[in-house]
Amino acid sequence: MRSLHSLLSSISSSQNDTEDASMRIDLSKRLVDLLIVQLEASQSFKDDCIDRLSEIVIRLEKLLPQSDKNKLLLSDNK
Repeated sequence: MRSLHSLLSSISSSQNDTEDASMRIDLSKRLVDLLIVQLEASQSFKDDCIDRLSEIVIRLEKLLPQSDKNKLLLSDNK
């Protein structure tokens, strides 16, 4: 959360550097996606550990926005 706050703060304070702001926005979106994955996975791991990983991936596919990066992230967990 601190990293996300830092990225978003730097975007709001940046001046006229569209490419840099765009990169920081993309990083922020990726960080939010990773936080969703971490939250969902950690809750499930407490219950049934690795046996439920495929179920977690299915739930995450529904939660995360569709993108090539998210597909890659989820395929790493299958």
